Amino acid sequence: MRLSSALDNLNNYTFVITMSSKGTSDFVGVPQGGSMSIEGSVIFKPEPQAADITMTTTGGSSGGAMKIRIIGDMSYVNLGGDQWMASQDSSNQSTIDAYKPESLLGSYASMSGLNKVGEETKNGVPCDHFQSTEDSGYASMFGLPEGTWQMDVWTAKDGGYVISTLSTATAKAGAETGQFSMGVDITKVNDNSLKIEKPDNVMEIPS
Repeated sequence: MRLSSALDNLNNYTFVITMSSKGTSDFVGVPQGGSMSIEGSVIFKPEPQAADITMTTTGGSSGGAMKIRIIGDMSYVNLGGDQWMASQDSSNQSTIDAYKPESLLGSYASMSGLNKVGEETKNGVPCDHFQSTEDSGYASMFGLPEGTWQMDVWTAKDGGYVISTLSTATAKAGAETGQFSMGVDITKVNDNSLKIEKPDNVMEIPS
C-alpha cells in the first residue's frame, strides 16, 4: 500500500493520538498501566500555519495536561488554570512539522506488508481497512524485544489518505509482560471552519 501522495492534499485536520500500556513493562515513556493522549488541530494552509495541542498523561508518579497553541511565530503555553504564557519561539515550525501529514501519517501510508481485510466506516468516513502482523522492528521499538505485533490502517476510499491507525504490541510471557497500543485518528479533514485563535488571559514572556 503506497498512499504517501494522497497526504499532499491535506491542508488541515483535527487529530487524536492515544497510547496506553498494561502489565509490567514500560513503553515509550508511558508508565506501567498508564496512558498518554495528544489531541488537537493543525492548519498548514493558508498561512500562518497554526496548531492547538493538548497533551494528557495518567498513571505513574505524575499526570496532568499541558496545552500548546502556536500561531505563526507565537507560542502560547498553559500548564493548568486560565493563564497562558506567550513568547516568540524559533522552534514553532519544528513543532508544527511533527503534526504534518507526512510526519504523522507518512510512515503508515508507505508501509509494506499491509493487506486489505475489509471496508468500513471510520470516523464517519467510508474506508478501506488494511492489516499486518509483520513485526518489522516495531515491537522492539515499543519496548518488546520478544512478542507479537498487529497494525491496522484505515484509508479514505475517496482521497486515499489515512483516517485511522491502531498498533498493538503484546509481550510474550516472561519477566516482562503486557501490552502497548497506540492509535491515531484523523477528523475534519480540509474543514474550512477550522480556526485557531490567540487565547484569552495571556501573559507575555520576554524573548
